[in-house]
Amino acid sequence: KRTQTYQYCHWHAQQLGIPFTAPPAHPFNPLKVLRLAVVLGAKRDVVSQIFDFIWSEGNDVHTPEGFDALLSRMRLTNADEQISSVNGKNVLRQNTERAIEVGVYGVPTFSIDNQLFWGLDRTAMMLDYLENPSMMQTSDMQRLENIEKVVERVS
Repeated sequence: KRTQTYQYCHWHAQQLGIPFTAPPAHPFNPLKVLRLAVVLGAKRDVVSQIFDFIWSEGNDVHTPEGFDALLSRMRLTNADEQISSVNGKNVLRQNTERAIEVGVYGVPTFSIDNQLFWGLDRTAMMLDYLENPSMMQTSDMQRLENIEKVVERVS
């Protein structure tokens, strides 16, 4: 599944004309990068710089050298102090707890009116929902929310 997911991402990016190069190691521990995004306000330009560094250019962020290269690219100083701050850690923790609370389980996830749309393949459904929010209130959609589980897989 891992290889097929990476291959799909590569193929899909090519279809969209988006540069994509997987980083040299994945999965990697994203904690420092997430904290960095948080302490910088998680603004679109910040997230874009981080994503481009990792996913467009295929750079490494899981080693100190790779993370330092990202910081250098972003012209940041004292970033280690910032990401180690109690505030930065707390905001990320709160964001994570909130995501879990509302049911986020992967990326991308879009939340609109307490409806979650997860995965790239749900983008069209999300756009349809924006045009027609009542689509989730049909009897069929409501029925799907309450389908009984008769077997549950244990990890």
